Amino acid sequence: MESGILILEEAPKEADFPREAFEAMNDIETMHFWSRARNVVIKAMLDLIPGTARSRSLLDVGCGTGSVSAWLRSLGYHTVGMDMWLDGLKYAASRLSAPGICCNARHMPFRGCFDVVGLFDVIEHIEDDEELLRTSARALKSGGHLIVTVPADRRLWSPYDDVFGHKRRYTRAQLLAVLERAGLTVQRVSYYNTLLWPVQYAYRRWQSARHTPVPSRAELTRALLKVPPRYINAPLRWIMSMEALWVTHFSGFFGGALIALARLDQEGQQVGATKGRRSQHTAEGHLDGVLGQCA
Repeated sequence: MESGILILEEAPKEADFPREAFEAMNDIETMHFWSRARNVVIKAMLDLIPGTARSRSLLDVGCGTGSVSAWLRSLGYHTVGMDMWLDGLKYAASRLSAPGICCNARHMPFRGCFDVVGLFDVIEHIEDDEELLRTSARALKSGGHLIVTVPADRRLWSPYDDVFGHKRRYTRAQLLAVLERAGLTVQRVSYYNTLLWPVQYAYRRWQSARHTPVPSRAELTRALLKVPPRYINAPLRWIMSMEALWVTHFSGFFGGALIALARLDQEGQQVGATKGRRSQHTAEGHLDGVLGQCA
């Protein structure tokens, strides 16, 4: 354990993802219109799940600095944040005052433990996204739900995608197909960040046309996700948040991002054959303690 974090597997150190990059993200995420509006869209999709937030445990896979985990916890979810980057998890632990787990998502030790698993802008970083979705589904209780957000539309590809290690930007059909291959029953896949798509497209094309040296992740995070002035940030947040009114009813035709909600059916993928069984990891006792706080 370190700083309230159970370390099962730490990511290798990367010079291009220094602590400063997490500092930038931590400073930006609580205020930037995109992060705050995405939270509203996520809540709208989670509200489709029967029951109340206070009765649900939620594993946030790839939680980063914990902004989404902390926000969901404020709504009543019993959240556990997991990420392979220890520097990011330290910020998450301070925000959550709750357990954090340092582990590569593909090696997560959970079986049939959580009501909800969230992967918020995670699977686009993974070459084998289907494998990660299958592994995440194994952490669900039977009848549990998996919620995913991803970047969409290849036309929006820019230096941001390159520097942050994106493998792809999805279409609705691609995201639907990979969720089904992972053994999940898809309930809804919808585009969002649609109203601001023209602005995003113009900005990304301008970025791609510039012939400037590629910055580091920390530099790019601060440059691209710098919080706009309040008179710009607030209207943009309001515009994007409006999309929560229809993402649960209308799939849309285009947008800068996608959100999906899927369910693990009892007769579906046999990912939790022994319900509630923990990994036989040497840290099993610590894992039980973590799960006891989110049960």
